[in-house]
Amino acid sequence: MKIDVQQAGTCRVNVIVEAEAGEIDPALRKVRAKYQQGVTLPGFRKGHAPWERVEAIYGKAVKDDCDQSVMGTLYAAAREELKKGGREVAALANVEKLEYALGKGAQVTLAIDIDPTFDLPDISKWQVRKAEVAATEAEIDEGVERMRTSGSSFQDLAEAGTAVERTDLVSVGYTSDLSEAGVASPFAAREEFWFCPESGSFVPGLGDAVAGKTVGETFAHEATYPADFRNEDVAGKTVRYTVTVKRIRRPERLDDAKLCAQANVADMGELRKRVAADLCNTKQFIEGHRVGEDLRKAILASVDFDLPETPLNRLVYDNLASDPEKPLETFAGKADELRASPAYAKARQQATDQLRLQYTLLRVAHDRKVTLAQEEFDAALARLAGNVGMDVKTLLRRLNENGRLSEFLERTLTEKVFGQLTTECATL
Repeated sequence: MKIDVQQAGTCRVNVIVEAEAGEIDPALRKVRAKYQQGVTLPGFRKGHAPWERVEAIYGKAVKDDCDQSVMGTLYAAAREELKKGGREVAALANVEKLEYALGKGAQVTLAIDIDPTFDLPDISKWQVRKAEVAATEAEIDEGVERMRTSGSSFQDLAEAGTAVERTDLVSVGYTSDLSEAGVASPFAAREEFWFCPESGSFVPGLGDAVAGKTVGETFAHEATYPADFRNEDVAGKTVRYTVTVKRIRRPERLDDAKLCAQANVADMGELRKRVAADLCNTKQFIEGHRVGEDLRKAILASVDFDLPETPLNRLVYDNLASDPEKPLETFAGKADELRASPAYAKARQQATDQLRLQYTLLRVAHDRKVTLAQEEFDAALARLAGNVGMDVKTLLRRLNENGRLSEFLERTLTEKVFGQLTTECATL
């Protein structure tokens, strides 16, 4: 077999493969035999019908099978040749000029994307700030108080003259100049509306205005709504309200004994330990995400190499397809407009970062000889099976059938390497 490799870009080569008849005829004869075995024609024993007649019966199916068989032989030879030269195939980008015939050999030109070559940066420079997971005494105090507040019952206060506190739940009724003008809307008038002044309300400034007012008191309040407010009755308008305080619900602060009983703990010391543990778990999650994001940014800031276009474009499409703004629907049939859109630029940058990070982590795995143990592979496969609602055996078969098993293995390996690096690089 004759193979000529021509560089066509940083991450692309054109490979011209020429095969002699003896190198492809066995594959073509195997295809012919498969179809001939299924045909019985008058005057011919089964499996011995003339090939011209068999080919006429099956038509395009025969050609497709022959194409696939010859291409498999030629592409495998091209991959092996590239591997000998230290180049790994990323994707088959295009097939040109596939020609073959029984007894005459074959020829094809393949455009193949190859993995990038690059120098791995100094990993010791990927330093990020350590995760801070310890709970301070002040944070524990705040956590205890939140439990005390959330577990409290409310006391109804309807006595005239009782003043509203910011942490109360307060009931008000209101009318406005809009209601006087005949506008029927909750923003114009309401018989009763409960809210917490500390949290505010949909009426701008009402939370601040009601604090300190007393049950039974009526007061004027002027509210200006933003121009882009969700309700067109009030958007961009200044509305004058007449508000009456009706009732108050005030949380009764739990004492230590009631708080411990509600939390089913022996004493405040045990309660504080529980609050501290919950705070640490929450911090561990938040800080773990932050450390990972900081490391990802540090890695990407240290690498800058060209990427194979075919896998990059696949990732761009995946990112566009998952964009909640649905740019693929917005620009359906308008490829040029899509490529000029901010959505496409964002998706391409995301894909570039994803692919560069993947190649860098795979390079770290290669240099450090990091591999997946069988139990790690099994655990990752079980997690994926659970996520997609499929049993493990079926999932493994599907991955093999779709040619996605190597992709799954690479992703699982890069996750392992990234996990190791988050521990190693969190030194600041």
